This record gives sequence, structure tokens and C-alpha cells, in this order.
Amino acid sequence: MATKNVERVLSAISNDADSFDIFVHDWASWDDTYNFVQNSNYDYIQTNLMDETFINSKLNLMLFINISGQPVFGKAFDLHIMTEVPVPDGILEKISLNGIFLCTFNETKVIKGLILIPEGPMLIVSRPILTSYDEGPAKGTLIMGRYYDSAQVACIA
Repeated sequence: MATKNVERVLSAISNDADSFDIFVHDWASWDDTYNFVQNSNYDYIQTNLMDETFINSKLNLMLFINISGQPVFGKAFDLHIMTEVPVPDGILEKISLNGIFLCTFNETKVIKGLILIPEGPMLIVSRPILTSYDEGPAKGTLIMGRYYDSAQVACIA
């Protein structure tokens, strides 16, 4: 019985990660994002990265990192109090200490799964930033995250 329950939990998390990955793919393979990570266009932020984007998509984190591994823009959002908060230090440490999340010029790897940071478990998807035709070369990495809080755990239960 315990093995079956563990398999169901792993399957639910995997399905959640796959669904989240589809959403992240839409943002990462988009000409507007491809251009933004190269030129830090303020209009992109104003038009696309408002609080409603996080609320409607149940997002806690968006990080745009250029091909040199430098953050171009990051935003974190607390869905409980409905306000922007600082990007968690824990995620920034994981990214800087472990290059696995970052894409290089010719890479098209996708990383998805749960990570544990001091702020709590977070579902992360990391994708290369490509054109709307899913073509490169990659110009950076888009990382999105969603906390696995009590509401997420209740869904799995």
C-alpha cells in the first residue's frame, strides 16, 4: 500500500511538472522574451510581468537570465498576501552554485522538478530562451517557480 501511495504522489508531481513546463515553454520560446533577455526592454516588464500574471498563473517566481548567467530580471510574488516580495535568496544560491539550471549558447535542456530551499519546497522549470519558432541559439534561461505549500500538498493528497 505504501509503495502504491508513493507512486501516486510521484505521478502527481510529475504531471504537475509537465503541465507547468508547457506554460513555461510558451514564455521561453517567444520572440518578445528572446529580445527582452538581450535588451532589458522596460516595456516587456510593464506589459507582461505585472502582478496579475502571477496571480492568474499561480506563479511565485520568474527569473530571466542572460547567456552569460547574469540575471536580467527577477520577480517573486506571494500568492497568500497578493504582493510582490524579494526573490528568495535560497533560489538565487541554488542557481549560482549549481549551473545545472542555466542553459548555454547551444543547449536546449529543460530542467523540471522540486527543489528544497530555505523558504520551502518549490516546483521549478528551467528552459532555454529561444525564438517563437523554438530556434536558437539560446539567449539565456527562463526559470519559473511555484511553491509546494499546504494547498499544493492537499491537491496531491
